[in-house]
Amino acid sequence: MSETTYVPTPQTPAGIVASLNGGAYVYLTPINGAVVQYNNVGALVATVGKAYDYFTPLTGATITLVYSNSVVNPAGTIAALTINLPAITSSTLQAGQKVSVSFSHVVTALTVATTDGSSIIGTAVTSAAVGTHFSYMYDSNSNAWYPV
Repeated sequence: MSETTYVPTPQTPAGIVASLNGGAYVYLTPINGAVVQYNNVGALVATVGKAYDYFTPLTGATITLVYSNSVVNPAGTIAALTINLPAITSSTLQAGQKVSVSFSHVVTALTVATTDGSSIIGTAVTSAAVGTHFSYMYDSNSNAWYPV
């Protein structure tokens, strides 16, 4: 998905109308008078179009998260896996975004990393057991991922 400019237009009785490059429109209807706003069209598309990533990695693989929820489902125990958190240049990343990764099998040596200069606060996860998960939340003020 290419980068798209989001230009809000005034609220109408039918809802909020967002004009996108190329003349496309997204209509968001407020609920109970609350203002609904997406500053990032990629996040809107990700929310509506696909709810999670599904990975079937082999040992030694590197996977990069895009959506907020991910399932790691290798065929069996794997010795090593690297998971890159979403890049801050990604069209789907929002301040306050959370990512959660669930595992179906053991990952003996797990590396959780960033590729964009952001940091991970605290001790990153180093292994995964069957049925476990981890979650991080991105803070744009400190350009860091915090465990949640």
